[in-house]
Amino acid sequence: MSGLTNTARDAILNWVALGNSGEFLPPKNLTVGLFLEDPTPGNVGVEVSTENTGYQRMSMSFIPGLNPGSVRNGSAIIYPQATSNWGIVKFVGVFGVIDDTNVEQLLFYTNLISPTEVPVGAVTSFNPGNLEISLV
Repeated sequence: MSGLTNTARDAILNWVALGNSGEFLPPKNLTVGLFLEDPTPGNVGVEVSTENTGYQRMSMSFIPGLNPGSVRNGSAIIYPQATSNWGIVKFVGVFGVIDDTNVEQLLFYTNLISPTEVPVGAVTSFNPGNLEISLV
């Protein structure tokens, strides 16, 4: 099961329960980031550093998942080649802009079934459909 961050939870609750659609815009600029530690609902996990590593969050799009209550990546997600050791990637997180600040916020996260070490020169990727996020 994937996690829903406090930011996404609050926006969805306000939209559903209070009809506050102004506080919950459909996310735009969806990206997926890699984490070394659990992001948690409060987004306190450790994301791979962008400083001199070659790492950056990558754009993504979703298609329906294979199971009810899930979605998956519709196309390949390919990260740049690591220019330094990224560490052991254990989690992924989906970021998006959900308000008028244009700031990416972590919305969902999930652990990887098989954590992977990313050494110098490695290219990390997810084939289409391999990154599934479920809220059930």
